[in-house]
Amino acid sequence: MRGRKFLAVVQERYHALRAHGGIPPAVRMWRNPAAMEPRRPILVKKKGAGARHLFACAKDAAHETPMQSAVHAIVQEGKRAVVCTLANQKGGMTKTTSTVNIATMLTLLGCRVLVVDCAPEAHTTFTFGYSPGDTRSTLFDVLEGTTPLKNVILPTYCNPQTHAFFDPHERLNEVDRTSMTLLEKLGADVINGPDLVPLNNLASSSDIALRRKMMWATLLKNTLEPARRVYDYIVIDTNPSLGVWTVNALCAADYVVIPMVPEQLAVLGIADLLASIREAQAEANRGLKIAGVLFTKVKNLLAHRDIMVPLREQLSGELHINCFQTEIKENTAFLNAANKRSVVVIDEPLGDHAMAYWQLLAELLAVIGGPGKVTITGTVRGLEAERQRIAEEKKVRRESVQKERSASL
Repeated sequence: MRGRKFLAVVQERYHALRAHGGIPPAVRMWRNPAAMEPRRPILVKKKGAGARHLFACAKDAAHETPMQSAVHAIVQEGKRAVVCTLANQKGGMTKTTSTVNIATMLTLLGCRVLVVDCAPEAHTTFTFGYSPGDTRSTLFDVLEGTTPLKNVILPTYCNPQTHAFFDPHERLNEVDRTSMTLLEKLGADVINGPDLVPLNNLASSSDIALRRKMMWATLLKNTLEPARRVYDYIVIDTNPSLGVWTVNALCAADYVVIPMVPEQLAVLGIADLLASIREAQAEANRGLKIAGVLFTKVKNLLAHRDIMVPLREQLSGELHINCFQTEIKENTAFLNAANKRSVVVIDEPLGDHAMAYWQLLAELLAVIGGPGKVTITGTVRGLEAERQRIAEEKKVRRESVQKERSASL
C-alpha cells in the first residue's frame, strides 16, 4: 500500500530516537513499541491508505478515553501545554478548517491534544462527529461554573474507511437501541482524534450572562489551567467577532494565529483584531504572542498578490508580525472533506492541500515549540518522499502504456 514505505521510515526514526533517548516524554509515556509492527492490510480507498498508516504510527499515543478516566494517571508535574488560538473577527477566514487540521496533525505526531470550541456556531464540534444540539454539557456550562471541565471533554474518533469523524454512541441500527455501535464494530481499527471541549448555539446569547462575572475575560484561562498539565497542545477555535468568546480565547492563549483571506474587506478588519490582541496583552495576558498571519483561500489572481505582497512587507517590517510562508490555496478538497465531517489531512493525506497544512505546521511549531517540534521535520520529509515515489510510479506506468501503444501501431 502507498503508505508502507512511509510507515517504515517512521518506524526507523522512532527506534533511532528511542535508542538515543530523543523521544519526547509525552510520546514515551504512551508509545507501545510492539504497536510499531506493520498492521495487516485493510481494504480502504487508495487515497486513504497514507492516512491509515500515518495514524497507525501515532495510534497508541492518542488515548482512547475522555479526560476524566485518564487525568490522574497522565498529569505531569511541571508540564505546561502550549495554547494556540486561531482568531479573526471576520467570517470565512478558515479558522475552523485550520483548527481541525492543525489539531489532527498534532495528534498524528503522537501529541496529546485538546481542541476547544469557542465558536457558538459549533462547526468544530460538528466536524469532530458530534451534533451540537445533542451535547448535554458544553464549555458554556463550565464557564458558568455548573460543570467541571473534565465532565465536558469528549474523545473523538474517525472511521478509517470513510475518513469521517463520528459520535461514539452512534449505533449501526438507530431503531434497535441494543444494536452494536460503530465504535464497537471498528474496534482496534478506529482512528483516535484529539479530545474536544464542545459548544453549541445556546452559547450565542451568553455574552450578557458571562459578562456579569467579575473576571469574565479570564474565565477560560482559569478553566484550562488543570488541562495544561495533561495535554501537550490546546488549540482554540473562535467565532467571527471580538466578543466574550474571542476575548476569553485570546486571554487564555500563549500564541494566536491569524488566518486571513487576501481580500480588501479582510484587511480592513485586521487593525481592530490587533488592537484587541494588544488589549489582551496589556490587561490579562502579557505572555500572548502572535505566532503569525496565515493567508488562506489564496487564488492565482493578480488581485490577491497585489494585497499579499505589500501586506507581508508592512506586517513583518513595520509591525514585526510574522507572516507564514505557507499559503493555503482555495480548493474543493476542503469542501469535500467538510461535507463528510472529515479533514483534508485524513481525506487526501498526500494531496497538495494536506501537504500545505503539514508545511504550515512545521512553520508553526518552529515558533511555538512543544514536543511536536521534534518529529515534524521527519514526518514532512517522509510524506514528501512518499509523494515523490507515487509520482515516479505513475510516470513509469504512463511511459509503459505509451510504449505499448507505440508498439501496437
